[in-house]
Amino acid sequence: MLSPRQFHDLTEQMGKQFTENPGDFVTETDLQLLMVSDIREALSGSSGGNNPRFKIDSGSTFKQAYIDAVEDGYHHEGIDPVHTEVSLEKGERIDIGVFGTPQPTAHWDNGSKKFDAKDFDALFELKFVKNQKKPPTTTGFTPYQNRNSNYGQGTLKSAIDWEDIGVKEDIEALGKRTSVPYRAVLVFSNFNYYYHRPTQKEVNHAPLYDDLGNAAWDMMQKVGSDMDVNVLYVAPELPGAGRSGGSCGGLAWIHEAI
Repeated sequence: MLSPRQFHDLTEQMGKQFTENPGDFVTETDLQLLMVSDIREALSGSSGGNNPRFKIDSGSTFKQAYIDAVEDGYHHEGIDPVHTEVSLEKGERIDIGVFGTPQPTAHWDNGSKKFDAKDFDALFELKFVKNQKKPPTTTGFTPYQNRNSNYGQGTLKSAIDWEDIGVKEDIEALGKRTSVPYRAVLVFSNFNYYYHRPTQKEVNHAPLYDDLGNAAWDMMQKVGSDMDVNVLYVAPELPGAGRSGGSCGGLAWIHEAI
């Protein structure tokens, strides 16, 4: 078993691996695979496979032999404590789940497997923003054209399209899983989507993008705090590219709930 602090350190370690070689990650699946591997390695000395309880919510009786084979495998082989795309309720998929009990309840529903939130020690959602170069805005707000305008925080926050990549939605979804000791949303960006420590060239290009990034950061921080969910942001790090020779981009906790 791992403590929330150990999960937190593993989450930050994952972010650092991205900053060291962002080009090695082609899709979000690459991020999932690396994180699952890191967690399994960390668990290797403290946890073996799990032997879940098997509960049939629905199925096809003429296919019962296959259902029996799945149940038999559970009882004799067990399952790994770390899985991707876990479902806690119909229509839901969480990127990574880590069981905290050696006997989680596996609900069989016509071939789909659902699990109980209380059986998890950690849940993670990952977002890989590959192409976007700035925080998205709602229709009618054109920060590039209005680059010399001064907008208040309220206007900036209302202009941000929070549904574009679903970060806010993921934080709120994990926030409802209060029985899970550690919950984190990780946002990876190729182009410093939230303008964290932007280069001077970025700021000169369109100052309002920098303002929008700050507004989005503040909003994510508030949602993370309200939901008691850790939120990590990771972009390529540019040492010495910032003002006064500081770094640009890189890794930062938007909110730490630990």
